[in-house]
Amino acid sequence: MRERIAAGRELVQADNCVGCHVSGGGGMGPPLMDDAWIYGSSMENIAASIIEGRPAGMPTFRHMVAGDQVWQLAAYVRSLRGLGQKQTETADSSE
Repeated sequence: MRERIAAGRELVQADNCVGCHVSGGGGMGPPLMDDAWIYGSSMENIAASIIEGRPAGMPTFRHMVAGDQVWQLAAYVRSLRGLGQKQTETADSSE
């Protein structure tokens, strides 16, 4: 799991997610470290937000992430909030 989170951190920097989410603390986009997530904090919800985008701000990144990258990004985003590894491992087993 640590490898997936580290890969996700690299993707966040490379894809300029920090341009909107300011290293997880907010900015133009919502903070990724708070407890109030409109679309949910599960791996599946985060992946859907990345792939599909969300109204009024989050663009789709469907054509920018390939293969396991969406799950790497989701794992990193969850780690910013300090969500337990047990929940992340449950999502891993469903892939």
